[in-house]
Amino acid sequence: MTVSSRQFNHLTEMGIQLWQRKSLALESAELEEPDQASVEICFSSLLQSQFFLDILSCLNVSQDEVIQEKNTLRLGLFNWNFTLDNSIDFKDNTLFTPELSAMTASKLLKAQLWQTIVKNNLL
Repeated sequence: MTVSSRQFNHLTEMGIQLWQRKSLALESAELEEPDQASVEICFSSLLQSQFFLDILSCLNVSQDEVIQEKNTLRLGLFNWNFTLDNSIDFKDNTLFTPELSAMTASKLLKAQLWQTIVKNNLL
């Protein structure tokens, strides 16, 4: 079934992730506890970072398509959370990374970010 971008935006605003059986979505929502502390996001400062803009460009996401919701950036097909952990992970349709300043300063974190993006077909 084809979903337009408008329909997709409406579904994501309601918290509905596409291509997931309803029973599995309910079970995971009931059992899931946040195991990573999210960091407050200042979207305007992210837009000042060339590294962030390069990542968006790589993901083929424009600045206008990014929706900030509390501590989460919605990028269309997946979400992005910044955490206090110094590791990069992708689970439950969410990319978890350290703050942008930590990634900018570390070649290792940049490599892990790229590997995670490629491994999970986020391009």
